[in-house]
Amino acid sequence: MFLAVGHRKDKIMKNKILESLEDIKVIFDKKQDTEILFDGTNYLHFACDKNKNVIDIFRYGRNDETNILEALEKEFEVSMIDEHDEEYQNFQSDDTNVVTITMGDK
Repeated sequence: MFLAVGHRKDKIMKNKILESLEDIKVIFDKKQDTEILFDGTNYLHFACDKNKNVIDIFRYGRNDETNILEALEKEFEVSMIDEHDEEYQNFQSDDTNVVTITMGDK
C-alpha cells in the first residue's frame, strides 16, 4: 500500500512536527536504515521531499496502519489517498520515488 498525503497544499506535514504526536513516534530503524512512524505495535515508512515535508507513506507486511493514519489525519487535517484511487496522481509530489504502473484497460 502506498499513500499520498492529500490536500498537502492546505496543510503540510513535516517530519519534525510528527514527533510531537503523543501516541505516534518517529523512530530510526537501524536494520532498515530509515525513519518510521511507530505506534508501539505497528509501523509505517514515509518519504519526505527536499524540504522535509512528508509526501508518501508506505505500509509493508501485515501492519495495521489504522491508528497511525487516523492520528495523522486528525492532527494535521489532511486525508490519505490510496495509490489505487484516481485522485492519487493529482496529489503525487514531484519529488516522489513512487511509480504507478497500470495494466489492462482502464
